[in-house]
Amino acid sequence: MAVTWRESLNGTWAVVVVSDPFTMPEWRQALMKVCEHYPSRRSLHVLVDGRHCAPPTTDFVGRAITALEAHKQYRRVALVVHNAESYKKGLLAEAVVNIRKLPFELQTFSEWSAAEAWLEY
Repeated sequence: MAVTWRESLNGTWAVVVVSDPFTMPEWRQALMKVCEHYPSRRSLHVLVDGRHCAPPTTDFVGRAITALEAHKQYRRVALVVHNAESYKKGLLAEAVVNIRKLPFELQTFSEWSAAEAWLEY
């Protein structure tokens, strides 16, 4: 499976790791498993580690955001990427969240520590 998840080192949020090749069903399943692991939390934070995959297509960005939206527990999503093209797709994801006025925040980072600091805020 190319989409896995684990708890953060401090146990405060989930870390979803995406590596190529991966599929939309794997993405959805990982999001669901995170919610199942934290059934009583109404406000989940998640760090998506996208450093090990190619930049997603624009279509995938929209579908990935829709999958996040389906789980009402998500409140903050930090996306960590490794190159300029992936960063641009992250900015597109941020715009989609804002345009749709979704009930969660998404922010893109190139540094892991900056993403962690934002999730702790």
